[in-house]
Amino acid sequence: MRYTLLSKAEVETKVFKERAGMINVYSCAGCGRIVVYLYVSNGITPGVITCDKCNQDAYSQLTSVRQPSRIWYRPEKLEDLENLAENCVNEIGGNYEIILNQYIMHYNKGGLFAKII
Repeated sequence: MRYTLLSKAEVETKVFKERAGMINVYSCAGCGRIVVYLYVSNGITPGVITCDKCNQDAYSQLTSVRQPSRIWYRPEKLEDLENLAENCVNEIGGNYEIILNQYIMHYNKGGLFAKII
Protein backbone atom coordinates (compact mmCIF):
# COMPACT_ATOMS: atom_id res chain seq x y z
CA MET A 1 0.00 0.00 0.00
CA ARG A 2 1.40 3.42 -0.97
CA TYR A 3 0.71 6.40 1.26
CA THR A 4 0.92 10.07 0.39
CA LEU A 5 0.83 13.15 2.59
CA LEU A 6 -0.53 16.52 1.55
CA SER A 7 2.24 18.96 0.76
CA LYS A 8 2.84 21.91 3.08
CA ALA A 9 1.37 24.21 0.40
CA GLU A 10 -1.75 22.02 0.12
CA VAL A 11 -2.16 22.02 3.90
CA GLU A 12 -1.71 25.79 4.13
CA THR A 13 -4.48 26.35 1.56
CA LYS A 14 -6.96 24.49 3.75
CA VAL A 15 -8.87 26.42 6.40
CA PHE A 16 -7.47 25.45 9.81
CA LYS A 17 -7.86 27.30 13.06
CA GLU A 18 -4.79 29.34 13.91
CA ARG A 19 -3.80 27.92 17.25
CA ALA A 20 0.00 27.94 17.25
CA GLY A 21 1.19 29.39 20.57
CA MET A 22 -2.12 28.71 22.34
CA ILE A 23 -2.51 26.57 25.45
CA ASN A 24 -5.16 23.85 25.57
CA VAL A 25 -6.16 22.27 28.86
CA TYR A 26 -7.96 18.93 29.05
CA SER A 27 -9.88 18.22 32.24
CA CYS A 28 -10.76 14.62 33.12
CA ALA A 29 -14.40 14.01 33.99
CA GLY A 30 -13.41 10.89 35.97
CA CYS A 31 -10.50 11.80 38.23
CA GLY A 32 -10.22 15.57 37.67
CA ARG A 33 -6.68 15.34 36.28
CA ILE A 34 -5.57 18.31 34.20
CA VAL A 35 -3.34 17.82 31.14
CA VAL A 36 -1.90 20.91 29.45
CA TYR A 37 -0.90 21.04 25.77
CA LEU A 38 0.88 23.78 23.81
CA TYR A 39 0.00 24.13 20.13
CA VAL A 40 3.20 24.44 18.10
CA SER A 41 1.34 24.08 14.79
CA ASN A 42 -2.01 25.24 13.42
CA GLY A 43 -4.52 22.46 12.90
CA ILE A 44 -7.36 20.37 14.23
CA THR A 45 -7.32 18.58 17.60
CA PRO A 46 -9.89 16.41 19.39
CA GLY A 47 -12.35 17.91 21.83
CA VAL A 48 -12.15 14.80 23.99
CA ILE A 49 -9.13 12.61 24.80
CA THR A 50 -8.72 9.61 27.09
CA CYS A 51 -7.19 10.35 30.49
CA ASP A 52 -3.97 8.37 30.83
CA LYS A 53 -4.53 8.09 34.58
CA CYS A 54 -8.07 6.66 34.80
CA ASN A 55 -9.07 6.03 31.14
CA GLN A 56 -12.14 8.28 31.39
CA ASP A 57 -12.95 11.17 29.02
CA ALA A 58 -10.97 14.39 29.39
CA TYR A 59 -12.56 17.45 27.75
CA SER A 60 -10.79 20.35 26.05
CA GLN A 61 -11.08 23.71 27.82
CA LEU A 62 -9.04 25.92 25.37
CA THR A 63 -7.77 28.08 28.18
CA SER A 64 -4.40 29.25 29.49
CA VAL A 65 -3.65 28.00 33.01
CA ARG A 66 -0.01 26.94 33.48
CA GLN A 67 3.03 25.59 31.67
CA PRO A 68 2.20 22.88 29.16
CA SER A 69 3.27 19.27 29.64
CA ARG A 70 2.39 18.26 26.07
CA ILE A 71 2.24 19.83 22.65
CA TRP A 72 0.11 19.48 19.52
CA TYR A 73 2.36 19.42 16.46
CA ARG A 74 2.34 18.55 12.77
CA PRO A 75 4.85 15.88 11.71
CA GLU A 76 7.18 16.90 8.87
CA LYS A 77 7.61 13.60 6.98
CA LEU A 78 5.87 10.33 6.27
CA GLU A 79 8.66 8.66 8.26
CA ASP A 80 7.48 10.58 11.35
CA LEU A 81 3.98 9.11 10.97
CA GLU A 82 5.44 5.66 10.41
CA ASN A 83 7.39 6.00 13.67
CA LEU A 84 4.27 7.18 15.52
CA ALA A 85 2.31 4.18 14.21
CA GLU A 86 5.10 1.80 15.19
CA ASN A 87 5.25 3.31 18.70
CA CYS A 88 1.47 2.93 19.01
CA VAL A 89 1.65 -0.74 18.06
CA ASN A 90 4.49 -1.30 20.54
CA GLU A 91 2.65 0.48 23.38
CA ILE A 92 -0.94 -0.68 22.96
CA GLY A 93 -0.97 -3.21 20.12
CA GLY A 94 -2.99 -3.23 16.94
CA ASN A 95 -2.37 -3.52 13.24
CA TYR A 96 0.45 -1.27 11.98
CA GLU A 97 -1.03 -0.75 8.48
CA ILE A 98 -4.46 0.19 9.84
CA ILE A 99 -3.01 2.59 12.41
CA LEU A 100 -0.68 4.20 9.85
CA ASN A 101 -3.59 4.62 7.42
CA GLN A 102 -5.68 6.31 10.15
CA TYR A 103 -2.77 8.62 11.04
CA ILE A 104 -2.31 9.62 7.40
CA MET A 105 -6.03 10.32 6.97
CA HIS A 106 -5.96 12.42 10.18
CA TYR A 107 -2.83 14.26 8.94
CA ASN A 108 -4.33 14.98 5.51
CA LYS A 109 -7.39 16.51 7.16
CA GLY A 110 -5.16 18.92 9.10
CA GLY A 111 -4.86 16.75 12.18
CA LEU A 112 -2.16 17.40 14.74
CA PHE A 113 -0.39 14.82 16.90
CA ALA A 114 0.41 14.89 20.62
CA LYS A 115 3.88 14.75 22.15
CA ILE A 116 4.97 14.87 25.80
CA ILE A 117 7.53 17.64 26.38
